[in-house]
Amino acid sequence: MGGSKDILDPKTQLEALLSEPPDQARTRAAEVWPAHSKGKKLVLFGAGQLGRSAHRKLSTLGYEVVAFCDNNPALWGQTAQGVEILSPASAAERFSETLPFVVSIWRAEGSHRFLDTRDQLKALGIRSVVHLGIVFWHHPELFLPYFAMDLPHKVLECAGDVLRAFERFEETESQKEFTAQIGWRLSLDFEWLRPPCPDPEYFSPSIFPPIAGEGLVDGGAFDGDSFSHFAAYSPKHGPAWLFEPDPCNFEALKTRLAALTGSTDSKVQAFNQALGKGAGWLAFEANGTASARVSSNGEVRVPVVALDEVLPPNATALLKLDIEGAELEALEGAQHWICRTAPRSAICVYHCQDHLWRIPLLLNQLRPDYQMVLRCHSTEIFNTICYAQIR
Repeated sequence: MGGSKDILDPKTQLEALLSEPPDQARTRAAEVWPAHSKGKKLVLFGAGQLGRSAHRKLSTLGYEVVAFCDNNPALWGQTAQGVEILSPASAAERFSETLPFVVSIWRAEGSHRFLDTRDQLKALGIRSVVHLGIVFWHHPELFLPYFAMDLPHKVLECAGDVLRAFERFEETESQKEFTAQIGWRLSLDFEWLRPPCPDPEYFSPSIFPPIAGEGLVDGGAFDGDSFSHFAAYSPKHGPAWLFEPDPCNFEALKTRLAALTGSTDSKVQAFNQALGKGAGWLAFEANGTASARVSSNGEVRVPVVALDEVLPPNATALLKLDIEGAELEALEGAQHWICRTAPRSAICVYHCQDHLWRIPLLLNQLRPDYQMVLRCHSTEIFNTICYAQIR
């Protein structure tokens, strides 16, 4: 089974990674998929949402997905978008010598690892196994950006900022995580990625010991799951302000709050709003899941507020932001509150390629006395969080 690369000196390795000329990386990214492909026929491993979305887009480019294959026996023998779904063994028997297998699974939920799937397929005799991200690199106009996945030259063009952000993390564990994630962004080599941190996300007592009376500002409250965890982590917490723009999620949030508090709790306020730099409206893709997000194609318009406009000026609260790529805008809309009160902060940095360095740099700009820790709580860079606090 593949594992993470051995990062002995994270700064030296990071500097070596960033030494590649951007134009060289641009060419490299464009050439990886043609080295694996044989014409425009392929097999997609993973018949879920990402695999089906990739199939639709690849079809517009003239590709033929000859089969899906999947580890779920309940899907074998069915079709997805007119394409047969096979067991891995059946797909290997028919196509192992002739076609590349493209792994189209990459998600925050579950524990899927590309390296495990690669090894499984290689053991079946399949010669060419690549991650879908390699195809994304070859057709960026159609597929990218996709979460933290984007073209590698964009990292190299920001090498100075990347190094400055690295310096904000004084702890070796954080430096290793940072370097590993840059290595993955530059190569899509999943051997770079480290095992997930076993601590609970956002409210880890080892990172943030609970403080009686500290409240919560929850950007991306979803159905109230994070507030529920916060209440268990800090039973003597202070006021909470919970923001969830998806209407379906917001109804579930209100239901959970009623069950948790038994009645309306004046200390806990829920807002069917998105967070941003200032007041306004935006299009939102409301799907009633944890992945509901801002989208130009969104069918729902939701109000946007800045935390500086709605929070009490001296509110004492832990700031948690998991808002599907809008974290920078929300921090900019909270800059006066952050500068004034230095809230302990848990900010997701995995929704966009450059958030890994831009968010720590912004936090440092707002509060130069912040000390920061970086942790990845899930597989393959999902749920990577920058924790900041003053000591």
